Amino acid sequence: MTGFLKTLLGQNASGRLQDGARKWAQTDLSDTDAAAALANDISDVSPGALQAEIDGWHRRDDVRNDRARRLLIGVRDGGAVPPIDPDMRDQFIRENEIGRMPLSEAVKRLTGRFSDEVIEMGRTFRARGKANLRELNKLQRKIESQHGELARDVAVAHLLASARRQDAQTTYFDKLVQERHGTLG
Repeated sequence: MTGFLKTLLGQNASGRLQDGARKWAQTDLSDTDAAAALANDISDVSPGALQAEIDGWHRRDDVRNDRARRLLIGVRDGGAVPPIDPDMRDQFIRENEIGRMPLSEAVKRLTGRFSDEVIEMGRTFRARGKANLRELNKLQRKIESQHGELARDVAVAHLLASARRQDAQTTYFDKLVQERHGTLG
């Protein structure tokens, strides 16, 4: 976040807008219904603060952040949520499907030739009860260079769930919600 936005909104207001928008962005609700729910959650936010957050939104290259920003625009505009950029539509549809499938399945689909390595590393982390950060960082770089950020993030979520002995049937989006609310072990 830029210094201007921190000054204008305060770290907490901006964080609240981002968290609220991302929370509703990862639901199965229609854009219109998600924007209405978000509007209810942030009804006390001034129009100027909302506009500053929209203007300063830094990342829209994944489905969750793109939808979150579009939902904020919908709140600002009274419910009219802009459509997904046609150039990003196929990517976002794929990411949305992956974000809603169990981590164990998402890892297999996303990491290609690294899936066996990720699954084996997850077993090792589960047996140890903790992750080896050096191994994790090395694998993250390999996966990201071959398959992108989403594959990297899903693989890391799977590995950390394994290290914490959590259910591999948790979806990536559910895991993001758990982490944000501090409900992970």
